[in-house]
Amino acid sequence: MNFRLAKWIMDHRVSVGILFIIVTMGFMVGIPHVQIRTIFKDLLPHDDPFVQVYYDHPNFGNPLLISVMVKRKVGDIYNHETLNKVWQMTRDLDLAPHVNHDTLISISTEKLRYAEATKDGVDLQALMDNHAPKSPEELAEFRSRVQRSPNARSFYISPDETATLITVAFLDSVDYGESFKYVHDLVEKAQDADHIVYVAGQPILTLYSDDRFEMSFLVPAPTFQTLRLGQQIEVKVADLPDLSLKGEIAGYGVMEKGSGWGAEYPPELRNGEWEYRVFTAQKTPNTQMKLNACFECHKAQASHDFIHAYEKLQEASPLRSIPLWQNRHRRPS
Repeated sequence: MNFRLAKWIMDHRVSVGILFIIVTMGFMVGIPHVQIRTIFKDLLPHDDPFVQVYYDHPNFGNPLLISVMVKRKVGDIYNHETLNKVWQMTRDLDLAPHVNHDTLISISTEKLRYAEATKDGVDLQALMDNHAPKSPEELAEFRSRVQRSPNARSFYISPDETATLITVAFLDSVDYGESFKYVHDLVEKAQDADHIVYVAGQPILTLYSDDRFEMSFLVPAPTFQTLRLGQQIEVKVADLPDLSLKGEIAGYGVMEKGSGWGAEYPPELRNGEWEYRVFTAQKTPNTQMKLNACFECHKAQASHDFIHAYEKLQEASPLRSIPLWQNRHRRPS
């Protein structure tokens, strides 16, 4: 049977060839409609019980959630300028492409409510009306409503009342590039002299890692002294001679070792005689950074004197990089 089929194909090879070309061209008609993109849920392990629960109840959680935090630099959020910014950003996010409108929550949406006792029972009302509070009376009333809303106080307003959160999730059909640009433009537009806007979440992280990233390097002391704020730098990677990285200085992290240092730390945190400091791009101490993270990260390297890439540092030429404990200066304060 196989021989007869093969012989027939060879005897009619021209016709068979034309048939294959026609079929191939038919498939090519669909090429413009082929989409190559990442669908996050397809990357999840389908046999995992938690993933199966997610598939069964998609409205109770979404891995494509983003969080936008609006923070007032001076004072709290209870002013018209800040609340109006939150009100507007909430509605702008609701217009984002491929957004899941049902998941949008902020202090300006109806999903955050306050409870009020009435003669007929408990009445639940939205925190904010159909506009941001403006007059002193409206602002005082809004603050009062927040105090009667445990969910708002616990999850959407910071304890010091200087920041508030907006959360929203995207559909599986999300176009990461389009959504990233839309949210990024909103954030850039919302930031001003009085406000900082932060954004986080898996969709943002996916595109942010492609758009920009930070890297850390060990550099010789003379090179460090020449670096200046806003300076464009170019880094050549020794192991990849064709790779060149360009960017701006974001900050400095320093670890230094001194005799008797670290005695004030508990054993579960102490890194031998090492100390850590983080500095801004202006080379001033960054007091906002939590140094415990440095200790915890390096704690796992106790067998290598609490140093990551210990072997590479031992092999490195002094012209390429200098281990920081050989470059001793005054202890940072």
